[in-house]
Amino acid sequence: MPAYYTGEGATISFSNAQTAGLNSKTYCVRSISMPSFDRDKIDVSCLDSSGFKEYIPSYLSEPGELGITVRFDGADMHELTDIGYQGPTNSEMTCTLDFGLLDGETTAATLVGSGFIQNVSFSELNGTSLLELSISFCFDGRIDPTYTTGS
Repeated sequence: MPAYYTGEGATISFSNAQTAGLNSKTYCVRSISMPSFDRDKIDVSCLDSSGFKEYIPSYLSEPGELGITVRFDGADMHELTDIGYQGPTNSEMTCTLDFGLLDGETTAATLVGSGFIQNVSFSELNGTSLLELSISFCFDGRIDPTYTTGS
């Protein structure tokens, strides 16, 4: 029977961030919303087209974004320092999503790409649940998001 991902063991990390603190930060990941990679369609219909509109695929794809919810630990807020930071073209901020090891694997599957932190928000304070931090990481297309299978 093939192995199935449940999210257990998944981790998220950042490198080449503006502050050294975010590079070395370890998160207790509560949930991750996976990116959606979209390609627009281009309408190439003419006035003499019959039936349906005609389309071709766009040459560019939307690289998508990751939604990460982590347990807030009260540490320094490096995410707020890095919000919107693009950096010079030779030092992109890179996000690595490690899927965790499946049975029989020695190397976990990964999703890696460059981008920037687009949004940081806190959950409500209500006395009955953990304070969480939601981070939206937008892939910028400088280093294409690449999925590598585990082995």
